[in-house]
Amino acid sequence: MSYAPELFNREHAVICLENVANILMEKNCMGIKTLDPRDKCYNGDYENSDNTHGINYHQGPEWVWPVGFFLKAQLLFKKYENKEEAV
Repeated sequence: MSYAPELFNREHAVICLENVANILMEKNCMGIKTLDPRDKCYNGDYENSDNTHGINYHQGPEWVWPVGFFLKAQLLFKKYENKEEAV
């Protein structure tokens, strides 16, 4: 969304961004979770030992690096929230 906003429907993008904010980010979080905490496969503690080899990489751990992309997408899509213009 942050690199090619023209590919997204604004209404759908806003819903997606709200879901990320409400489900994958918590108020005091430092990153974005990779899985909904309500999912039965959720495991928020990333483990990269010799035994697991990081198998739960996408099972819930919180990552900081996508936050910038999320914030840019928020700026791009939320600024039109009260207008009829599309991005």
